[in-house]
Amino acid sequence: MIKDQDDQHRLIPAPRREEYIVNTYAEPANEAILGFNSASLPDRRAAQMRARDTARPAATGRVTFLQDRNRPGCYGVGTMLPLYRKGVPHDTPERRRENLIGYIGSGIRIADFIETATRHVDRDGIELQLFDDDSSAADSQRVLFNQLDGKAPPRDALDFTFPLNLAGRHWTIRALRGGQNLGVYRSVQSRMVLAGGLLFAIMLGGFLLILTGRTARIETLVEERTAALAQKQDELLHATAAAEAANRAKSAFLANMSHEIRTPMTAILGYTDVLSRGDQPPHAVAEYMQIIRRNGEHLLSVINDILDLSKIEVGKMRIERIVCLLR
Repeated sequence: MIKDQDDQHRLIPAPRREEYIVNTYAEPANEAILGFNSASLPDRRAAQMRARDTARPAATGRVTFLQDRNRPGCYGVGTMLPLYRKGVPHDTPERRRENLIGYIGSGIRIADFIETATRHVDRDGIELQLFDDDSSAADSQRVLFNQLDGKAPPRDALDFTFPLNLAGRHWTIRALRGGQNLGVYRSVQSRMVLAGGLLFAIMLGGFLLILTGRTARIETLVEERTAALAQKQDELLHATAAAEAANRAKSAFLANMSHEIRTPMTAILGYTDVLSRGDQPPHAVAEYMQIIRRNGEHLLSVINDILDLSKIEVGKMRIERIVCLLR
């Protein structure tokens, strides 16, 4: 079943649409997204179209993943990498649209990335924020990550910003540090620059790792599924050939049986008509009755053979073992 997402980030049956882009593969523990129509969300659809037409990775704005719908304030971004048919050109937007076969999607949970990027940095007193500069939403919707969490910035805070361009999306990393005396300013500044630089490097490297790793995995899965599909197709062709041969054999059998039934039935009906006239001598009547009986027994034998064949086909043929003398 194809599914959409409602305003509460719950999966619901998808309504009828002209186009669906459905999640077909998923990493372990993410099976909930299988069948989800990612094109139903405008921001993700825009990223897909941008990736498709540029043949480059494209990121969405702020999203809440299905897995995080019960975690308020846990935001992420989705990234899309287009996949095209092999062996055909896709050097223009028109050819890319024509030869597109799908996307590799990756979700980046911002809080996890920032924690990884700054895990080994002395962040004493440093508050980090991350903003989406391309978002046209209200300021509160532009916030991807905010360690202040509603608190006012420190008084006389040192404020540093770092631009970040990731998958065609422009972000700003902001680092705030409470005012300190000039003797420690350079130390604070160095730590803030280090935190921002590491955040940039880790996020960019992690993003590329996710995409390249998933690209290889998806390509492997596609090759495995293609090989399995080819094998199934061969099996289907063999099964189809066997079914056609069985149908031909059954048609030939029915043709033979119709002849076997028609011959004795003709004899029975013919001699019955002769006897119905009542002008035959007794010895002729006895002869005709024997002919009718003989053809009736033959007809009964043919019908029993047909019934036995039907039992064999449905697996209900019973084999009886009877003691007999061999002479």
